[in-house]
Amino acid sequence: MLISSLVAVMTFLSACDEQREPRLTDEAAERLILEKIETNQVLSLDLFNVLRNRIDTDSLKRLLAKSKTREEFIDLMAEQTSSYFKDVVELNLAGLSVQTVPMPFMGEAEITLKLLYSDEGTAGAAPYDPVQAYSDLVLKRINEEKAKGHKDWIVVESLQTPGSHSHEMPIETMSLNFEQLKMLTTLPHTIILDIELLDTEMHEALGGFLKIGGIPPVAIGLLLPAVQKVRETAATASQTPFEQGLLAWFDDTVEPIMPSGLDHDLIRRIQASVFLAGLHAILLPEYQNKNQDQATLSVLHAQYRAAVICTAREIWNNK
Repeated sequence: MLISSLVAVMTFLSACDEQREPRLTDEAAERLILEKIETNQVLSLDLFNVLRNRIDTDSLKRLLAKSKTREEFIDLMAEQTSSYFKDVVELNLAGLSVQTVPMPFMGEAEITLKLLYSDEGTAGAAPYDPVQAYSDLVLKRINEEKAKGHKDWIVVESLQTPGSHSHEMPIETMSLNFEQLKMLTTLPHTIILDIELLDTEMHEALGGFLKIGGIPPVAIGLLLPAVQKVRETAATASQTPFEQGLLAWFDDTVEPIMPSGLDHDLIRRIQASVFLAGLHAILLPEYQNKNQDQATLSVLHAQYRAAVICTAREIWNNK
């Protein structure tokens, strides 16, 4: 009799839980992931606000004066700003499903990027293109992983909802295979760099390419949020928080020390580099993807560090 009563109580409690927490469909969970990714990207505004406040125009001038080479200047910029990402995220942990601040780009990945963007090129050779060099390096890493038997790279494993409830996501809708990664590594940055395209045309071209390649919406939301926004609203893309913050930093802090000003080509080079850094982050063993917050912060960390490092190169070249 006691066992029967316990079974009845457990059944009742289970039924109540199901009523309180209805099972999401995979489609609904994907929408929630995309919404949280978009919400998390607002942190970009705080990241660039901190950058503007701590590295103002006079600070840039002092760092330039201390540097004898482009490599020294890039190293100084990277060192001075190394804590900013963690500082900003720690102030917003209450709304995030993370135990520690994901910073997968710290270490080897950032060192590699600094070396690529410090390079002067070979004397007498064709002009050195750091964006293409970065694309080639990321493709090399993908090929190396494929040779080891790596077939899929999962972007986000699950949706984490309030109360620590987790909705596991289908791998096929949350992963990138080798061919997709190869396409992402070799073509989107060339579209971004095409200064003959207006920004709206560039986003439309990227959207068409990503559709043909079957790139999952969550991957697009992480790597190219402006394109995902166009897909969702069927409207002309407005600036993303990352673009708003980056351009505000350019206008207030960077442009005053660049005699030639900020041209469209320079901004596109930085945007292309930022995209490749986000893609690079997904390939890293340190990439955290257990839920939507870990994934967003992991990619955003790489993109932010790339923005600082690539801008440092452009400042040095145009000082």
